[in-house]
Amino acid sequence: MPAQVQDSIIYGDDSFRIISSTATILFHPDDYHMTTAPITSLCLRGYNCEYEIQDGLLYLNDLMICTRDGKYPPLNGVSPKFNDFGALYKKIGLPVLYTGKILAGTNLISKFFANMGTQCYYAYRKVIEFSFENGKLVRITDQSEQAEQVRRQLAEFQHDQFRS
Repeated sequence: MPAQVQDSIIYGDDSFRIISSTATILFHPDDYHMTTAPITSLCLRGYNCEYEIQDGLLYLNDLMICTRDGKYPPLNGVSPKFNDFGALYKKIGLPVLYTGKILAGTNLISKFFANMGTQCYYAYRKVIEFSFENGKLVRITDQSEQAEQVRRQLAEFQHDQFRS
């Protein structure tokens, strides 16, 4: 499977790619009576979300989606604009009552890019863990140093492999 488009989360001036989460999917089209179809081979699940943290709360900001039946109901009062891939909802502002942690990264390091599946956390220079309770941001933990340590260990391992 080719690398899949990852959901993103905006925090301050940074846009992060969501690497993993500890709880169920944040937004799911089924909850809004939308059955998805693949957008491209890079988005097989049929939708991509951009979340945003504003004033300490988590919101669904933008949504790119392709439905099987071509039906696109308004989300939080926002109607979509249509394109060749389906529909794009902008500035939805839908509160997301998520409880759990989200690991997200920005500044992808090209030599660690994975062209299959999803990106590993150590492939990003800046890695942040966001903790939420019912959509409220309760903690931010910078995991960038841990990612750097993994990159150093990988470099040492590769160096040792070529010396042997």
